Amino acid sequence: MADSIAIISSSAPYSSAKAQDALELCMVHGTYGQQCALFIQGDGVFQLLSGQDATQTGRKAFHKTFAALPFYDVDDVFICAESLTQRGILLDSLVISPQVLNAQQWQNKLAQFDVILRF
Repeated sequence: MADSIAIISSSAPYSSAKAQDALELCMVHGTYGQQCALFIQGDGVFQLLSGQDATQTGRKAFHKTFAALPFYDVDDVFICAESLTQRGILLDSLVISPQVLNAQQWQNKLAQFDVILRF
């Protein structure tokens, strides 16, 4: 059986290509039937905000792509509770409803994966 993969995305959505690369990599792994989960923390929580306008950045807005994750067999999206709180972000302002994890739950969940990739 293939290794289970956790992808941690902690980059702001348009500061570099890292955030979009993490999302796309998760979709690719899901497409090939590998167990893959997306973990979002730090400034990565801004990726999930609805109503983003990326025209000033010269990049394409990709926040709506998160809603397509189930079509790629990616059902596990986790978000760091502390990161949301520190940035004053409420769950109802996000484009999807990820599972919110506190620090201990975050560590416990990550420990269940064979491979951890950080973006």
